[in-house]
Amino acid sequence: MKGIIAIGLLGLSSFAFAYQNPTKEGECFFVDGAKQSYACMILSGGDVGASYIDLQFNKQEYLIEQSVAVACGGKCVPHLGTIPEDVREAKKYFRNYKTKNIIANQAKGDWTCYKQNKGKLDVCYISN
Repeated sequence: MKGIIAIGLLGLSSFAFAYQNPTKEGECFFVDGAKQSYACMILSGGDVGASYIDLQFNKQEYLIEQSVAVACGGKCVPHLGTIPEDVREAKKYFRNYKTKNIIANQAKGDWTCYKQNKGKLDVCYISN
């Protein structure tokens, strides 16, 4: 009986999983007047319902969460914050690598950015 329970629990645990991609080095910047870029660590991963990106630079951490399309009925919006309990809806957009100006379509090597819809956080990153 104990063996059946153990096998059942083992099978149940195989349905839930999380993954973490290798940590990457990159460049990040907080969009303000200076737009100064910093070396940063880019951690990413996810689970069945969402993916995340964790940007660590300039003694700060920025969390980006994105639900998978199935979990939100195809109307997913990213969320951005500094702690998991305080992430807010955000908009994803792109910036030219050299000028850091906003662009409509991302080319290889351009910045990926997230800006809170109601808040001040606005960060960009690119992996090396």
